[in-house]
Order: sequence, then structure tokens, then C-alpha cells
Amino acid sequence: MSSRVGDLSPQQQEALARFRENLQDLLPILPNADDYFLLRWLRARNFDLQKSEDMLRRTQVPPAHLLSPRSESLAHGVPEATRPGQHCHMAAP
Repeated sequence: MSSRVGDLSPQQQEALARFRENLQDLLPILPNADDYFLLRWLRARNFDLQKSEDMLRRTQVPPAHLLSPRSESLAHGVPEATRPGQHCHMAAP
């Protein structure tokens, strides 16, 4: 068995099915959620479901702070001296 689509062992087929089930919340935002795409992650971690899922979630899901609207701290927390067009002047020691 080559661990490729159409040439999976029964254990690999089961792992792929379980992997897809575990990722139901993530599948809609993945660039491509077909078997070819999902098998790449499983093969990369030797069909270890937990490691494959952890790796995929780490690399495919943007951090929560990037998904939320611009936070108040980002909008107003930038010191005047570091705003575009201004220079930061440091006092000599």
C-alpha cells in the first residue's frame, strides 16, 4: 500500500475517515478538503491522528486575534512617536 488515494490499507482508510470527522469544524475554511489534501497531513505524521490534526490546525487556522475585529489596543495603543510619518526621538544616555 502506497498510502495514496485508491491504494490505502483498511487501517489507513479508517484513519482518513476519523481524521475527516475530527476536522468537521475546520473543513469549510481549508483551501482544499479532499482526500488528497488530508492524506498529505496524515502521511507527514505517519498516520498518527492527533499529531496530524495538531499540525494541520497550527498551520491552517489563523490565530484568534487575527480573526477578530481590530482591537481597541491596536487602534489606540500605538505611541505617538511610532505612528507613521513621525520619528521616535530617544534621549541620549
